[in-house]
Amino acid sequence: YVSNIYGRQYHLPEDVDYLAANYLTQGSAADYIKWRLLAIEELCRQANMHILCTTHDDILFEVPLDNLGAFSPILDILQEGPFDCQMPVEVKMSTKSLAEMEEYAFAREEKEPGAR
Repeated sequence: YVSNIYGRQYHLPEDVDYLAANYLTQGSAADYIKWRLLAIEELCRQANMHILCTTHDDILFEVPLDNLGAFSPILDILQEGPFDCQMPVEVKMSTKSLAEMEEYAFAREEKEPGAR
């Protein structure tokens, strides 16, 4: 078996050892996303934001335009990585359709390493 960074064990048949690296990487990423989604659930509810879907490492939110400022703390939580590291978060948004998504940068305060 192989264990991801959160300790989840994946039992692999002996003849597919080449899959171990993939399970380690993708399994850790999937657990990270689940862990962060649980951490933002209440904030999203309070701000009337909805998580529409998740695919691999993408999360699609529906956010009222008049409440866009409440999204910044959610980004901070999403960036908190395991073992006191920062995970990069790319934000794209559109006020029209998914086909018209563009890069978006939130004005955010810089934090000291390890600060929460």
